[in-house]
Amino acid sequence: MDRSVGGEAALQPDRNTKMASIEELQEELRRWKEKCDQANKSFKRKNLDRMEIEDAVDEGQKAVDALAEELKSLEGALKDKQDDYKEELRPLLQEKKQLEDKLEDLEDKFKTRKNVFDNIQNNLQVKTRLPAKNVNYRQDYTGAENPSTMDASTISYNCHIVVGKPYILHPGQAVLTFQDEEVAKNVIADRKHKLELGGFLTEVRAEQPQLEKCVKFEMNMEISNKKMKVSSLPDDLSEETLTDKLELAFYKSAIGGGEIQSVHYDRNTNSADITYLHNKVPLKVLKKGYHCIKAGGCNHEVKVEPSINVELNKLQMFSGVSGRSVLLTGIKCEAEDEDDIQDMIQIHFQKASNGGGEVEAIAFSQEAKKELLFEEDLK
Repeated sequence: MDRSVGGEAALQPDRNTKMASIEELQEELRRWKEKCDQANKSFKRKNLDRMEIEDAVDEGQKAVDALAEELKSLEGALKDKQDDYKEELRPLLQEKKQLEDKLEDLEDKFKTRKNVFDNIQNNLQVKTRLPAKNVNYRQDYTGAENPSTMDASTISYNCHIVVGKPYILHPGQAVLTFQDEEVAKNVIADRKHKLELGGFLTEVRAEQPQLEKCVKFEMNMEISNKKMKVSSLPDDLSEETLTDKLELAFYKSAIGGGEIQSVHYDRNTNSADITYLHNKVPLKVLKKGYHCIKAGGCNHEVKVEPSINVELNKLQMFSGVSGRSVLLTGIKCEAEDEDDIQDMIQIHFQKASNGGGEVEAIAFSQEAKKELLFEEDLK
């Protein structure tokens, strides 16, 4: 009895151990089942994702195929358009070639005629030297200031006129005109000069001013002391009737008239020249610019003006060369006024130690462009 009871007691721990091992195995089996379930779910989810990706790839491939087909169609249409444009362009290219040939021919003709024109122009040109002045022409009147000419039948004026474009003086530039041409040549020969402006040394460049070509002509003008011109005449009267009306109207002493020598009517200009017997009578009539004459039962206002004969003679084209003038460029001095800088420049170039001499005229531009006018040097 005691031995059997002791044996059952000895077997009891082994049974407990086996039960614990079975429970652990069951727990481990449960964990593996859960992992299998999770793996199956993950596999199904990934399989679904793969199917979706494959569907998307199929759709993308279809879109690519459609685009490729559309591109092929567009390339075909583009080729057709290019062929059409080539056909349309062919006659235009031919026309372009014809125009280019015509243009080349015209350019050759232009060059030929320009050479002829240049030769004629060179034959007309006269070299002259021009100093810087405030006016671009010179007038010499003959007879205008002589009282005895007032008693003559005509007053004669003779003018020599030089016309050219003004010289543009840019900011930072100055033009000096020396009394001695040799001084100007020496200043230009040195080319670079250092001036003290506002307490600082400034390097400026000296060169010959490049002037525009000019035109010179002589104008002869004669003003009659006995004759005057009448215009704005009525055009519905005969020449004989109109001549009589003018003679009667301008003979009257009330308007300053006098004995009339002749009346000449010009139908083309609808005007008349009235010549008095004595000098200075037109001067009295011309005090009023308009007079009334009665013709055809109506009053007509007519215009009176002096009888002037103008002739242009001795037309010449020439190249202007200002031998006594010097152009200075690169002048910089913002701290001083324009007049002060101009005085400093003049003082510098008046000194013989600086290679200068007596300055006849000077112009300087600090901020804005200026126009200088050159006239013919008659010295």
